Amino acid sequence: MRKKEDVIQHFAYQAVVGERNATQRCGQERCDIQPEGECSKCRGLFCASHVKEQDVVMRVGTTTRGSICAHCNKRRKLWARG
Repeated sequence: MRKKEDVIQHFAYQAVVGERNATQRCGQERCDIQPEGECSKCRGLFCASHVKEQDVVMRVGTTTRGSICAHCNKRRKLWARG
């Protein structure tokens, strides 16, 4: 996948997560649990089962501890290539 395609898909993903969050539901499809945490990358809200705490690269060379959803975690390889 190319970065341009990824960005288009990511914006669509953020819209779906936002709609789910507006009704107090986890951003993950088919999960109706109330959100407890926020993804450090997309800022979507997720239940504890759907965000994972790990090191998150915020800018090149800057790593911090944060929570990340599966969607954003999957994107990391593509964007790490530069």
